[in-house]
Amino acid sequence: MFSFHVPLFFFLAGITLKTNSTWMDFVKKKAKGLLIPYISFSFVSMAVYELMVAFLGIEEKLKFPRDLFVVLYGNSQSDIMKWNTPLWFLPCLFAVSLIIYLLEKVINKIFFWGAKIKNTYNYSVFGREHLLAWGI
Repeated sequence: MFSFHVPLFFFLAGITLKTNSTWMDFVKKKAKGLLIPYISFSFVSMAVYELMVAFLGIEEKLKFPRDLFVVLYGNSQSDIMKWNTPLWFLPCLFAVSLIIYLLEKVINKIFFWGAKIKNTYNYSVFGREHLLAWGI
């Protein structure tokens, strides 16, 4: 299941990612849209899990100082996030979105300066801006 659905969700999130805002606005928007629901659902899930422990007799109770850290850690691989394992996707998507934002800004700057250097070179050497095929 994970080999199709998770890459599809990341692909769709990447297609709809808009990086035309400032860094702080982007971080605030992503935190509001991904981290606040993540933390909220984590605490609701922890409460439901504790109710299940009390009423259904599940043997493993939550360890609150550790489990509060687990909410911040956001990793379900080691089976310590028992209360709602699929929530790992939200902080992961938040982190990947921030990385993609930074990469896109850096790559755009590299291409921008590369194009300026190429155009300056073409104009100074050949007296015109576009010399290569397809307007490169």
